Amino acid sequence: MRTLLAHGIEPIADIVINHRDGLLGWAHFAEPVWGTDAVCRSDEAFTNEGSEVFATPEAQRGQEEEFAEYAGHDGTTYAYPAFRDIDHTNPTVRRDVIRYLKLLQSIGYRGWRYDMVHGYHARWLATYNRATRPTFSVGEYDWDKRAAQRGWIARSATTPNDLDTASHVFDFTTFFFLKDSKEQYKDWYNTGFGLANDITNGYPWKKHALTFLENHDTGYRTHEDGTAQEHHQHDSFLNDGEIERAYAYILSHPGVPSVFWKHYFDSGDELQGKIRTLVNARKVAGVHSGSTLHLQQGARAKGLYAAMVEGTQGRLYSAYRRRRPDLAAQRNRPRLCARRWLENLVGPTRQSITTTSAPTLAPRNALKQDAA
Repeated sequence: MRTLLAHGIEPIADIVINHRDGLLGWAHFAEPVWGTDAVCRSDEAFTNEGSEVFATPEAQRGQEEEFAEYAGHDGTTYAYPAFRDIDHTNPTVRRDVIRYLKLLQSIGYRGWRYDMVHGYHARWLATYNRATRPTFSVGEYDWDKRAAQRGWIARSATTPNDLDTASHVFDFTTFFFLKDSKEQYKDWYNTGFGLANDITNGYPWKKHALTFLENHDTGYRTHEDGTAQEHHQHDSFLNDGEIERAYAYILSHPGVPSVFWKHYFDSGDELQGKIRTLVNARKVAGVHSGSTLHLQQGARAKGLYAAMVEGTQGRLYSAYRRRRPDLAAQRNRPRLCARRWLENLVGPTRQSITTTSAPTLAPRNALKQDAA
């Protein structure tokens, strides 16, 4: 931890507080010690005859799972049958969660990745963040429910009604869109996809959208015997240009992009170098989560996706061409550079785009000149 912090890397801990497994039984909790009043009232531990807490009187149980007004359903649908659903209305539970988070901070963790933020209200997550002041906070909320994600974000704010103090959320809708629309670049002009493109109520929700291309729940996974799990026989993006093109999108666009460990460390030096180049381009231009995006409609008719993103230090340009049989493979990849290329390709535009034959970093002076 000390080494990471010394190099400017702030570790983020995986916080699993939606549910908990018993140590010696269904609801045997130690460190911290909790009783049955820490478990939500309708948990299966109270109704399964194989549980040591079967038929516990309701007065000795916790409250029902909280109804979250932002969740878009009229019941408690997030019961987790594998483990005990924890009652965060219980003051003892909240006290111990905060103690746990502060313990993690004492050994070097600086941020929180909240697993499965269902079954308890976002206001309790705000309570935990208010008490621990993490440098970064992100929650895993329902994969396809963007409206509910917006509500969860709003209620996670540590200062009520100040969204600048709200948590981030994993942008699964952008992930699924990029996965399902590879090379369908005309569809990328549809600004309705992804939390990173959401402007509901005039607010730039992209500021809270953590974009990604893979995680531990997606892509290739195996059973303990080494055989592939159902629906996980392949990664979401292949290392034949698909990964590179998708990173060129999320690393050049608004939102908070992340890079999957396997893509950067376990997929070869070539891909690692390209990802590093894209990260550097974002840094040079000063692109951030709330940056303004300008779509280049002149490229759309030619089957391209092209965009300019305004950073604090300049402009970042990107363009994507559909694969064509008469082009070499390297000419099919996303391109980043200064501005002349797209003007030659699609004609003059107000904010135009140029590329090189591979995703490379534009000269710093070129970015600054374009930003003038």
